[in-house]
Amino acid sequence: MMEPKKPTELMDLPSELLHDIVKLAVGTGADIKMYRSSIGETLTEMVAEHSYGGTHFSTHIALRLVNRCLSEMAGETFYRHNTFEAEDFDVLNKAFEDGLCKFNNHIRSIAIANLIGDIEQAQRYLVQVKNLRRLTFGGVRYVYIPGDVAGWFETGLRKWFQWVLDKTGEPLQMPLRRHRGKRGIKIVFDGNKEGVWDRYEESVRRANLMGKTYIVPLSPEQVKAKVKQLDGEFNEIMVAKENEYLERKLAEAKEDLEEAQSEVDNLVKYMGEPESKRD
Repeated sequence: MMEPKKPTELMDLPSELLHDIVKLAVGTGADIKMYRSSIGETLTEMVAEHSYGGTHFSTHIALRLVNRCLSEMAGETFYRHNTFEAEDFDVLNKAFEDGLCKFNNHIRSIAIANLIGDIEQAQRYLVQVKNLRRLTFGGVRYVYIPGDVAGWFETGLRKWFQWVLDKTGEPLQMPLRRHRGKRGIKIVFDGNKEGVWDRYEESVRRANLMGKTYIVPLSPEQVKAKVKQLDGEFNEIMVAKENEYLERKLAEAKEDLEEAQSEVDNLVKYMGEPESKRD
């Protein structure tokens, strides 16, 4: 009589299957939201939330305590396949200061909600994230008032993305693009992050049905198309701003080079002069 088959040990599973199990356990494809937990100008405490639920955090920690193999697998999976979204630049800097930098080899995607904080310090941290592939700007909020004019939300988004470009273009986006290469990092303006535009149009739809506004809401497909259009415009403006900046820097460098060459020529000429004869 054959003995009953013993249950397969977790570590005996094929590596691909084990990776799939770990992905499910730590909740990949999620937003890891980091925000302030203290009140005041000085950021002393911050907390993080997993968009799929807090148990994925504890599961991630538990797996890292089992053995070295699972610790490395859980760490790589958690940090590589999730987006780390900071409330603002101060929160992002605090996260790196508190240890997020230990996983710089794994992190692929970071998002910023608001533009408060030290952007230049954030840039210094982000260039050290060796495999950063995506930087997303979002964080748009709204208060719907019945009677808002048609296109109100899109107009607000355009003002917001111009503000993002003005604040982060030279100190953050351009250095990252030059450090990674133009194709090495994708910078995204997400006008519908967490479905904020969809929710706005739903508010318009309800108001329209109740006779409180004449505005016709956009469909989900129209919102999706608008989001793609705005992201494209955002990047076109970014590239144009970057080219203007580089042309200005190139002109300055050429001027410095001409001055240096003139100084070299003068020194060479002086060194080639014969010494005066002495009686």
